[in-house]
Amino acid sequence: MSNILLPNKHVRTSESLLAHTAGILQAMRPRSSVAQAWSVCKEKYPEYSYPRFVLVMDTLMALGLIELDGDVLMKMDSYAA
Repeated sequence: MSNILLPNKHVRTSESLLAHTAGILQAMRPRSSVAQAWSVCKEKYPEYSYPRFVLVMDTLMALGLIELDGDVLMKMDSYAA
């Protein structure tokens, strides 16, 4: 899989990192370990490598949608449902 970040005229939205990031956020529990989040990612997108997963987590953190508290990933309150 290539390192596609955003949809454009050559990349479908469904194949972009941005869309996959949203899918993983939705599937994650409000509080989970990194290992649990990786498991969710592998179940939803089996073709993902661990570096791609790290990019997803970085994207979620940069957008302020999750935070890392020790070794626990937490969805921010407005996205915890």
